[in-house]
Amino acid sequence: MMLLTGPRLDGFVEGYSIDSIAEIQDALSNSPKADPKFKALRNHYIHSAVSVTVDETGRIVVPQKVRDKLGLGKDEYVTFLGDLKTFQLWKRDEYQARFAEEADELGEDFDPDAAMDELLFATAAPKEVE
Repeated sequence: MMLLTGPRLDGFVEGYSIDSIAEIQDALSNSPKADPKFKALRNHYIHSAVSVTVDETGRIVVPQKVRDKLGLGKDEYVTFLGDLKTFQLWKRDEYQARFAEEADELGEDFDPDAAMDELLFATAAPKEVE
């Protein structure tokens, strides 16, 4: 797998399977080299990428570049967070603090099921006849 450590990632690193990152990198290989937007994309998706392997027990050793990006000390842990086609690694304490802030912003009456129903079914609602 590949982990991205670029400066645009705020508080976390982003992980991709080899197949997923290969799709992105293939698309970038055909992009104009002088275009500033594509330079930024190459910096993010290629130059900040760190290769990681999973050992036979299912564990990874978090590379020093990733530990530095997350500010991980020797005995600190990471939290893996699945995010559809990618995943994120957070310093555990940082993620818990960020999650608490987001929960406070949404309020205690936030209902994720209702929000998902709105997302999924808002366009499927029958239209009124005039």
